[in-house]
Amino acid sequence: MSGFALRLLLITVPLGALWFVSWVWLSGYLVRRGAALMRSWGMLRHSARGPLIPTAAAAGVISAQVVAITAVFWLFRTPFLYFLLPFVTFGFMVLGFYDDFRAAREYDQSAIKGWRGHLTAFVGGNITSGVVKAVCGGLMAPLAVAVFSAVPAGAPAARGLAGCLRDGVLIALSANAANCLDVKPGRACKGLVLGWLFLLPLLGYRAVPRLVMASVTVAPILGFLPWDLSAKVMMGDSGANAWGALWGAAFVVAAPPDARFATAVFLLGATVVAETVTFSSIIDSCALLRRIDDWGCH
Repeated sequence: MSGFALRLLLITVPLGALWFVSWVWLSGYLVRRGAALMRSWGMLRHSARGPLIPTAAAAGVISAQVVAITAVFWLFRTPFLYFLLPFVTFGFMVLGFYDDFRAAREYDQSAIKGWRGHLTAFVGGNITSGVVKAVCGGLMAPLAVAVFSAVPAGAPAARGLAGCLRDGVLIALSANAANCLDVKPGRACKGLVLGWLFLLPLLGYRAVPRLVMASVTVAPILGFLPWDLSAKVMMGDSGANAWGALWGAAFVVAAPPDARFATAVFLLGATVVAETVTFSSIIDSCALLRRIDDWGCH
């Protein structure tokens, strides 16, 4: 390694680490402010431990995260396809916030669980927020893939109707999978962090340092994690859907077509299984998963 490269490394790594830690701190601050705002709006839900706590508390963090991701991609001149990440993150956050808003005010809405419950309600003439979210998200994701992959991207991109549908389904099901995990304090955050640890090595674009990518993707989740573990706030559907969609969009950008197809099929199977066998029962049946799930819970 040349002397210049070594000096550059000694400068950029500490700066990147400082940027990462700053994002963790900023996320915690935004959660605190967001929780107070949601409480003043009456956005309260019963936590897993009983008391009413603010929901949609991750909305402020995610809004700042969307701006940061967009700025990083613009500054580093990343291919147009990469801007799919902030777009779907914001879109699914808005859809999730709509679901949180209605669920906090309508008991009948919050009592309906799973695809089967929402479909049954729809057949009975009740258009639930879950149905609206599923239809809008299911249309938005493949359309976004089609638009953002229309420009040559220099990365694995969807091409044709089948590719857009495959990748759109992957993004939508990733959002749903994170939402299914968000039934116990900290569980969704831990699942998302583990998912990013697998994905980040694949995601780096040649001009964007991976530590910068981690700062605008993983650091906000880590900043939210202590609040989630303490059961003082809920990320809500606005948080789970947005962060799940962000991971799905990143996978679309980073992975080859066969891997995207296999992942979409896996997530579809997991969604179907979750209607009969809960994720909680699967986690409880595995000692390692149970230990990870229980870590940090007070």
